[in-house]
Amino acid sequence: MMDFFERQERAKKKTSYLIFLFVLAVIAIDLTIYSSIALFLRQQEPLLFRQDYFNLQLFLIVTITVLSIIIGGSLWKIANLSRGGGCSVAAMLGGQPLNLHTTDPAERRLINVVEEMAIASGVPMPEIYILDQEKTINAFAAGHLIQNAVIGVTRGSVQQLSRDELQGVIAHEFSHILNGDMRLNLRLMGVLNGILLLAIIGYYLLRSSSRRTYYRSSSSSSEKKGGNPLPLIGLLLLVVGYIGVFFAKLIKAAVSRQREFLADAAAVQFTRNPLGLAGALKKIGNTGSRLHSPHAEEASHLFFGNGVGEQWLQLMATHPPLKERIQALDPAWDGKLLETQNPEANNLTEENLTSSLIATPAAIPVEQTLSHIGTPTHQHAQYAATFRANIPLPIQTALHESSGACAVILALLLSEENMLRKHQIEMINSFADSAVAKTVQQLSPHILTLEASAKLPLVELALPALKLLSPVQYQDFKTLLDQLIHMDGQVGVFEFVLQKIVQNHLDFLLPTSHKKKRVTSFSWEQEVKTLISVLARVGADNDVQAQQAFIKGCGIIEENDQNPTLLSECGLQRFNLALDRIATISPAIKKKIILACAETISADGLIKIEEGELLRAISHTLECPIPPLLSA
Repeated sequence: MMDFFERQERAKKKTSYLIFLFVLAVIAIDLTIYSSIALFLRQQEPLLFRQDYFNLQLFLIVTITVLSIIIGGSLWKIANLSRGGGCSVAAMLGGQPLNLHTTDPAERRLINVVEEMAIASGVPMPEIYILDQEKTINAFAAGHLIQNAVIGVTRGSVQQLSRDELQGVIAHEFSHILNGDMRLNLRLMGVLNGILLLAIIGYYLLRSSSRRTYYRSSSSSSEKKGGNPLPLIGLLLLVVGYIGVFFAKLIKAAVSRQREFLADAAAVQFTRNPLGLAGALKKIGNTGSRLHSPHAEEASHLFFGNGVGEQWLQLMATHPPLKERIQALDPAWDGKLLETQNPEANNLTEENLTSSLIATPAAIPVEQTLSHIGTPTHQHAQYAATFRANIPLPIQTALHESSGACAVILALLLSEENMLRKHQIEMINSFADSAVAKTVQQLSPHILTLEASAKLPLVELALPALKLLSPVQYQDFKTLLDQLIHMDGQVGVFEFVLQKIVQNHLDFLLPTSHKKKRVTSFSWEQEVKTLISVLARVGADNDVQAQQAFIKGCGIIEENDQNPTLLSECGLQRFNLALDRIATISPAIKKKIILACAETISADGLIKIEEGELLRAISHTLECPIPPLLSA
């Protein structure tokens, strides 16, 4: 079975293959248009082709024009979709952000399920969008990066699915996030847009030429033999463009069908409940999954179910036949579909789990840590459900509103030392909004009761609400955060990781001039040595243990280095710089980095909370979601 990194590498190769097919299509389109125009001009202007069929000047003009239209249209579409992340796709389909303060029981259940899936998978909590006008059952995941992913759900899914069925659908969408499908989906949309733009230009050329011909007098002396070539060019662009779109859709459909089966299988592994996902598909058989959005066809490969209706040609279908998907999940299926008004779907009372918050175990095998990256299990889902249900109610409420989420983050930074805590609260009262300061005071006693391992997941759950801050609000919040962290003159591991996660996910709110520029030339091996040097020191009781842990980690990245030396003067600031530099490295190298870090922190047979938190910071930066570290 492929691991997370192999699936990411496969997604990258599929993108490369898609680009290769795209280049072939552009070349074929370019040659077809050139040949047709050249044939026309050769009959009208023989002097242009005195010796042979080829005219370099004409070829260059056609090629530059075609490339400008197709590549320009594709890049424009991809840039627009990437800039807004999954939010732009959701808005295009008519989605609206779900009010996290909703009192609607069905919507509350959806939020709970998404939160549980996020905690269990290690994926930062995605924003949730509701397609209110869509009464059928469907859902999608969209985004350019894991950090800006959204989950979109139709109103029909919220109202008609039971909790188990909804969990299966959401797990299916999380698998798309984990498998690297989202970026490929955006690029598919871009490719189609570029080729379609060619056909649209051809249509308008043909239409405008027809109008000029209509108004021109048939007896005009300017009407000479040969006529105007624009109608021919317009017709060529129109025909060739739509033929290109047809074949591009074939590619899109083939890629999408394969990924839907894989996502179904991953969702079952995650929830260990194939009948939940099968139940959702059986209900789709009754109500359908077609969307009314005019952009449904463009985004058809994103959806959980077929969003555009049955295709007359199966090769054009973006989803496998519904019966095949159901039978794969429920081999004993008798062929009967489920009624949408299932009594279970109307029972919206959430299970009340009353056990205490589960602390991260002290000993976790390295192999288990790696195998679960991007592949969470049913145990992770159970842990997440218990964890979410046992978050104190005041904290749960605060996490779903921007000022409350700010208060949660600030309260997590309050020191247990009374004098420092007093100064921190004074600073919050002086610089934070009065509502935020008041909420910090209210949440403080509840935060003190939490296990240390429970704090970082709360930061991730706060991210959707924090994204609602305006750029000015976020800048003020970020400044206050930094002041609180540095108030005692030092930065702890949890403080560093908290700040890193917030910056990774929210700095997009800042003006471009404030964003850090990534270094493109560096030695990744040296940067990883920096990471494992810090990890070795954090988890060791003395220099000897630190050196042993460092050697174990170095054995993963440089097998020929027989005597690696622990780096000196290597603190969290240098650790942060190393993280920024390796952020865009390839999936194959990411695997080595995570393995080296995991070997380092487990050298003594234990993974301490501080070590696990630093590993989480690394995983966030590399977009390699690590589920909760649970013992076997």
